[in-house]
Amino acid sequence: MENLENKDYLESIKIEDLVTYYTQLLHSRMELVQYNYPNEFYDEQGVIIEHLGRCHIIFSDKIYSLLREVKDEDGERLSDEEVKIYGDLKILEIMPLIDQISEKYIEDVKVIDVNLDVELIEIELNNNDDDHDDD
Repeated sequence: MENLENKDYLESIKIEDLVTYYTQLLHSRMELVQYNYPNEFYDEQGVIIEHLGRCHIIFSDKIYSLLREVKDEDGERLSDEEVKIYGDLKILEIMPLIDQISEKYIEDVKVIDVNLDVELIEIELNNNDDDHDDD
């Protein structure tokens, strides 16, 4: 595994195509529903961060999947370790472009808040020994 950083096994794929793939994933949901449960911390961007995370995982899996199909100079498939290394390098290369797209997405996405904060009954522990008849 010499010169790992100098070999781009995905050079036949345009960076623009990878960025478009990620953008399509991201824009598949331009309206997100965020449910706010009673007595739960409200995270204003929670549902956005969750969607960004899912898209990043799917995108990364696509890169790794493409690399699993690649054969090296000897006609051998890349090892799992090589797939991980080359995949991570490709993702790092593309990340500045993906970050820009993600920032724009955060500005444009519509979050629909559904407030589930209903008034809940009070439940209390009764430690009053007078209520128990142990005779």
